[in-house]
Amino acid sequence: MKVGIKTFTDKEGYDYMSKVIDHCDFIEILVVPDDEIWKQFRDYDIPITIHVAHQRFGSNPAMPGSEKRSHQCTQMAIDAADYFGSKDIVVHPGNMTIHENRPLDLDIKDGDKRAVDFLKRYNEPRFRIENLPTMGKKAELGTYPKEIRKFMKELKCGFCFDFSHAVLSCPWIGIGYREIVNEFMKLKPKYFHICGGSINGQYDHQDLGKGDFDVDFFKSLLPKDAKVILETPPNAKTHIEDIRYIKS
Repeated sequence: MKVGIKTFTDKEGYDYMSKVIDHCDFIEILVVPDDEIWKQFRDYDIPITIHVAHQRFGSNPAMPGSEKRSHQCTQMAIDAADYFGSKDIVVHPGNMTIHENRPLDLDIKDGDKRAVDFLKRYNEPRFRIENLPTMGKKAELGTYPKEIRKFMKELKCGFCFDFSHAVLSCPWIGIGYREIVNEFMKLKPKYFHICGGSINGQYDHQDLGKGDFDVDFFKSLLPKDAKVILETPPNAKTHIEDIRYIKS
């Protein structure tokens, strides 16, 4: 099993790497658009995987009108993967605004089609589609295993299973979290995001020991050949402890 952390390609992320690099098997970098600092991460002698900049940066393959920004972010991530020789490119399928008096399935269906059509143009087998949590007034794509299965089939790519995203969706979609996690595991993911959080408080991206997520349950499902990324706060002492825990 390979375990690492996720960071952003900004100065803070670059400087932080020196504190934990000796304890990671690899790192995942989210390539922040509009700068070229991501190339400096080659200074660290460690395998690197890539995360496409997502909705926070204006990239949203499912949303009409976002094609230009989505392409910029996606192409920059592909360029970075080529530069580092990365075998994995994690990508969000995006989200849609939920319309009142309209079935949620229709919003999701429209978004799925746009996202598939957009991502298909890259013919990129290194894509790892990440499941996203539907919460509130946004229909995040990839909330259901059947959606991820469709993306994998249409794009001929892999799957990044984010445990916390699956769990946080449960109160909104009316499915028990162990049930949906087990359904996602039937897709045989090899690449994972893991963190602490609270299903009741509806938050994540915490240290593994914080919140009420059953992290021991998540850990028990990891295959021996998994690649596991900690999506937790940048605290070197805790990162080192959590890496040891996952590998124990």
